[in-house]
Amino acid sequence: MEVWSIKDEKENPTSEGYLTAVVGEDFPQPPPDLGGSNGTNMNSPQENKSQGDLNSQMGNQSKVDYEVLIMAIKRVVSPARNYELLPLLVLLLHNKQLTRAEIRALSEKLAKELHQHFHNYSLKSINNALSSVLNNDSIVTMIRREGNEYYMLNERVRTLILEEYSKLYLKKKEKELDSELMDLDKAVEKAVEILRSEYDERIKKLLTEDSSGILVVEYEKVLSFSGPLAELIKHKPDEALNVFSSALKSVIMEMKGEDYVKEFNVVFTSEATHKRLLDIDVSRDLNKLVTVEAKIMAISKPLIFHKKLVYVCRDCGNEMARHQDFLVPRSSEHKCDACGSRNIIIDVYQSKGVELVVFTLQDLLENLASNEQPHDFRAFTIINTKKIMKLVGQKVKITGIVRTKIQLESEKATTSEVILEVLHVQELEQKTFSKLSQEDVKRVLEFRAKYSDKEIINALIDSIAPTIYVDREKTPELWAIKKSVLIALVSSKKLVNDQRKWINVLVIGDKGSGKSRILEDLKKVFHLELASGGGSTNQVGLIGMAKNDELTKNWVYRAGALARANGSVLLIDEFDKLKEDDYKALHTVMSVGYYVFNKADLNLEVMARESIIAMANPIKGIISNQKSLFEQVAFSTTLLDRFDIIIGLRTYEEDEVMNKIDERIWQATLGEINRKVSEEVLVKYIVYAQGITPIWDESAKQKLTEFVKKLRKHLKDSGSFSYSHRLLMSMINISESIARLKLKDRVTDEDVDEAIELMTIAVKSWGEDVDFSLLSELSYDFTADQRRLLDTVEEVMERLGGYYSHGVPREELVDALQEKLGSVEDVRKAITLAMKVGIITKIGDNWMLTRDT
Repeated sequence: MEVWSIKDEKENPTSEGYLTAVVGEDFPQPPPDLGGSNGTNMNSPQENKSQGDLNSQMGNQSKVDYEVLIMAIKRVVSPARNYELLPLLVLLLHNKQLTRAEIRALSEKLAKELHQHFHNYSLKSINNALSSVLNNDSIVTMIRREGNEYYMLNERVRTLILEEYSKLYLKKKEKELDSELMDLDKAVEKAVEILRSEYDERIKKLLTEDSSGILVVEYEKVLSFSGPLAELIKHKPDEALNVFSSALKSVIMEMKGEDYVKEFNVVFTSEATHKRLLDIDVSRDLNKLVTVEAKIMAISKPLIFHKKLVYVCRDCGNEMARHQDFLVPRSSEHKCDACGSRNIIIDVYQSKGVELVVFTLQDLLENLASNEQPHDFRAFTIINTKKIMKLVGQKVKITGIVRTKIQLESEKATTSEVILEVLHVQELEQKTFSKLSQEDVKRVLEFRAKYSDKEIINALIDSIAPTIYVDREKTPELWAIKKSVLIALVSSKKLVNDQRKWINVLVIGDKGSGKSRILEDLKKVFHLELASGGGSTNQVGLIGMAKNDELTKNWVYRAGALARANGSVLLIDEFDKLKEDDYKALHTVMSVGYYVFNKADLNLEVMARESIIAMANPIKGIISNQKSLFEQVAFSTTLLDRFDIIIGLRTYEEDEVMNKIDERIWQATLGEINRKVSEEVLVKYIVYAQGITPIWDESAKQKLTEFVKKLRKHLKDSGSFSYSHRLLMSMINISESIARLKLKDRVTDEDVDEAIELMTIAVKSWGEDVDFSLLSELSYDFTADQRRLLDTVEEVMERLGGYYSHGVPREELVDALQEKLGSVEDVRKAITLAMKVGIITKIGDNWMLTRDT
């Protein structure tokens, strides 16, 4: 333990330098809300758990307010004499085990440095202080080690002091802020200066090409110009909004003249106030600006809220304007304030209404520690409501003001609910985890460097559900399943030229074959959504549900698993036991990445671009070798056709394999199995791989094209049907994902070979006597008249499809066909036949060519 020396005394550091000179960086800091950037927390949730209390209370500033800290200690500990504060301060500032001699030396030095707070106490007074404090086991913990006695401040006492310090410091800063910003005219002048300097181009766009009517002001830019204005944004955002709105109006009048009347909104966004929903403390954050990362879990339809209501008396014509606040219950007018008549009505033409949306936010799983549960938080906005409606189920970064919504239970009773008034919404990149740091990338590349191109994927396979035994030669199906899972994880979740790039995987296997264990491991490691059929999926299900909302008294949409997994991977167990509505939604989602929710009075188009990894049981629980795999499931041909990889998994019966499986079970029971790479690096590896967009070698293109041609011919020769056109796109996406898993920027012949190997194992797993037609588009021998009808449907759909990206409305299709075919009966026949043979697919109330879905 180092203490100040005589040399230190000669240097005579200031009391502000005490921290750096004596205690280093370990001291209580002002709360993160009180100035300065909090920075980005790069710790894991587990590390945050151990450090979070100190950091959340004290932030990352470089100075401590001793006056406030001493007041906090007095309130918590209530020392009998002032000099007892000295050892308490030393123990609090150092927060580690100290001997009595070390505490005495530091107390003496601290008394000299903080002479404005402490008199020149004698050594006897300091010794008395040590005896009083160190012998109080309700305040101090004593540890005996190797014959020596060490002391630390009781953790509970330390926490209470830090919390009290945070509250007192906040109050002090608010008082200082009030005095600094008494002159709002000067604040507006400063805001005008900032807008001219930093936002000139944005304001010009706002006046010309940007139709949003919203200027987004970043807290960090304001901070670089004016500390007091930045403080105003964080602690008094309502006043800050007024200041910047006035400033924006002034700047626009300079540009456009005083007669310009169009109004614009100012909103704030900030990185410095970043929190989880779980961390919002109403006592500290009420009416303060916060920024959170969350997922939108439920949403209402757009509502009209009247900020201004105008009542008119029918008897005397008196008009009464009443301004409304969404956060406060509206009190209705019962009589005219001029003549007393009760014959009054609301003038809907003079009343001013705005569109309002209420929604529910939830903490992101990846931001929580393993023992923390996601926290739901209600929110509302009157800004960018159209944008919010499109983000249900998605990850967002939201900046808003913490409010309380008062509920009127009766004339004498009210309750309140904490709610977030949202000012700004930014869609987060839809990845399982946040962006990688340089250290993350280094660890990923170090792991990759350990293996060759051929070995790396096997190392990753061994790290997925490692308690399940796999071997390329002995258990090829299980090996292929784990490889397919990795391919789905890294596949792009985007549409490219209206073609999906994500990979869907279906495993049909015997009960007890390990399917569910693979899903559980994926859920745990990658924080993925896991849904299940057979009644064990929660009430919301895959597609979501309509629920009556107590706050708005209207229907709201509660996002289902499909929406929540958008941009990621949805795991589905017991896929064979889903509801019919779920299968219908999956038809669309697995092809075009959205579905239509149309229930109650809600009509929403919900984004769901994600890979599906589904596990299903055959009808009798065990796959029979007497029938093909697809005769033992009840899935429709069109649904099966949307899976890129389908694998049959039978129980292995060979003695050698069973012995290996039993040995792995014992190893797992004894805790002897480890992944080839840690869970953390595995997740970062997949995120890194997702960011790679490989290009194709010409030879690889040719090899894949030749394989697809041969496979199609083989399947066609096996029966009277041809394989679906989706095969080529699936093989392209699989090959690209294999290249990503190797962190390669090119797709080579070797990657195509691995894709062919995987598809070969999958096809063989279907059984020796496979009716491949069950995965194919029908190609009957049509009569000339039937061919004429089908050609007409295809021609009309291709023409109209250019105008309707989400499908051709039925009325448009019928009208166009009738113009071509002449009779209503021919139109009916044409649509029925086109549906039967799979040329067109119904999506919601619209129609699309099946090849485009």
